[in-house]
Amino acid sequence: MRRAFVGSLTLSCALFLVGAGASLAAPTAHTRIAPSPPYTADQLAAPAGDNWLSNMGSLNGNRYSSLTQINSGDVKNLKLAWHINLGTCIAKDATCGSLEANAVVADGIYY
Repeated sequence: MRRAFVGSLTLSCALFLVGAGASLAAPTAHTRIAPSPPYTADQLAAPAGDNWLSNMGSLNGNRYSSLTQINSGDVKNLKLAWHINLGTCIAKDATCGSLEANAVVADGIYY
């Protein structure tokens, strides 16, 4: 009886571990993220609005947005929402790592 219980317990543990490993496997091919559609030079050079198509908003990199929800009358009401301290890298070289830039947004999809 004891031998049957231990064998059953061992089999149950093995099946659990196999199942847990399967759930941690890499995503399958059908979970790919679609690439951003191509944009014209005029679209990429236009001031950012609802769409933020390139790093820093446009090809000239001025980070200007044509949105009007924040203006000179209400900017004083803005408050810090979050921040992160990335520390200081004394070496100031490739050993410091990197920080990625802002997301690209097109038609409500963040890339």
